[in-house]
Amino acid sequence: MQRSDWFYLWVIISGYMTGYVMHILTLFLLYREAGVVTDSFIGWTVVMYLTSVMLLYLLSVITLRLVGLYRFWSQTIMFVLASFLTVYMTAWLFLGTGLSTLPPISFPFTAEGLPFLVFWMSTALTCSWGVWVVRNPSTKPLFLLLSRVTIILFIIWIGVR
Repeated sequence: MQRSDWFYLWVIISGYMTGYVMHILTLFLLYREAGVVTDSFIGWTVVMYLTSVMLLYLLSVITLRLVGLYRFWSQTIMFVLASFLTVYMTAWLFLGTGLSTLPPISFPFTAEGLPFLVFWMSTALTCSWGVWVVRNPSTKPLFLLLSRVTIILFIIWIGVR
């Protein structure tokens, strides 16, 4: 494996952990809830992240390169749009709304949907920045510092639960 492949793996891991930490912080700061994220939540979101979300990110990058619009901001916008779709997928799979009762279009901005939106949007922003760091390594030290802090917070949270 090349160095950039290992860095992409680091981006994938830190991207998920950033989403998880931001989800916990959102639940605590907005709703004063702690300890509500279970192992099943981690399982569902890891599976969604490694299958659906990574596929959406990859398709976004490929599409932007094909049409010649591959820039940092266009990539970030595509990743954020993918995060909105992922919020609906989370509601459909994790909350068990089923096909007969799909969540309303305003679901990401409801009390139930906002923590999921923060989860997937922070994941999108982290992954977009990480993918761009491979092309423009000037911000790599800052990215590595912030991702390490996030991973430490993730480990601390898992240890506290």
